[in-house]
Amino acid sequence: MSKEWYPIIDQEKCTGCFECVKFCPHDVLEEGDNVALVAYPEKCVDFCRGCQKGACEKLVDWVALHPQLCADDGDTYLVTSLKGADIEKLYVAGCDATMQRKMFRDAFGQVGFDGEKHVGIEIRNMDTDQAYEAIKSAITGNGGSAAD
Repeated sequence: MSKEWYPIIDQEKCTGCFECVKFCPHDVLEEGDNVALVAYPEKCVDFCRGCQKGACEKLVDWVALHPQLCADDGDTYLVTSLKGADIEKLYVAGCDATMQRKMFRDAFGQVGFDGEKHVGIEIRNMDTDQAYEAIKSAITGNGGSAAD
């Protein structure tokens, strides 16, 4: 089990059907006030995606943390994460978006992942609050640096 892999639920879009809670085989999620909550992220199992099967309108996205994707095992990590995954968009916060596109090209090609679905978000030299806002803005469509 890992704290590096867990679902993120868009609270603004959640319909409160709690199907994701019912489908989660590891009791990571629980019912909140009209929205599903990630109550126990530490119980989530890497690459499980059980809750996604029950997610209403595919509202569950994944957060997978790697300390440095440009390290030797970065490609292996991406290939493992993306293989067989149905991903609408892949947001990667780290270095410059163009540099990300170049670094990840081989890994994307190996699993047949469409690089156009990659959105690079540069967060270098930002504090935690600034990085959070940059990531949030990119995901909600209010900014961010998309990789071409």
